[in-house]
Amino acid sequence: MKITALEVQKKKPDRISVFLDGAFAFGLSAQDAAYYHLKEGREMTQEEVDAILADLSLAAAKETAARFLSYKMRSHQEVAQRLKKAGYSTEICEKTLDFLEQYHLVDDTAYACALIREMNRQKKGRYALSEKAYQAGIDRQTLDRAMKKEPLLERENAVDVLERKLQGERKITYQQKKKLRDHLLRRGFGHDAVVRAFEEAEVITVAEEELEE
Repeated sequence: MKITALEVQKKKPDRISVFLDGAFAFGLSAQDAAYYHLKEGREMTQEEVDAILADLSLAAAKETAARFLSYKMRSHQEVAQRLKKAGYSTEICEKTLDFLEQYHLVDDTAYACALIREMNRQKKGRYALSEKAYQAGIDRQTLDRAMKKEPLLERENAVDVLERKLQGERKITYQQKKKLRDHLLRRGFGHDAVVRAFEEAEVITVAEEELEE
């Protein structure tokens, strides 16, 4: 096949439309056209065309991923889903992710460490962390590795939340204790962390009539 025309695109003057045997084949930047030595009259094989298209697709996928990563840290799964949604092939997605991970632009262990820091800031427990990690596609092994680098302060977090709720009170009714326990559980704390939090806060549970005395 032969390049029969190279035309500057009207809406994007920095891009070139390539015509092969009289029909539009693909578009690319003027810089890329020069890089691939595209000129009218040049004979090209299908393999050469496919190689150029694969290169262009990979470059576009890297750019898509870079924009997606510019807002905040992303997990491997999140980037893969974004690339797939953008219409890139499985091969291009895998090559893009390999590139990103090679340069630590995507790092699930670092992502998991950031999640742990977020849970510590928000004063949440291990179940909340596990749910966040699951949603991001972080596996258990990666999460465990991250927790060795960035420990989840579950006990401290539970005590802090409980202390804020108690507002200095130490004697509470059984009903109040149940509400506080349920609140801690909803924040993702494990049962053992909840029990320890009440012990450390030195909470005394009394009947309602005793509290009114």
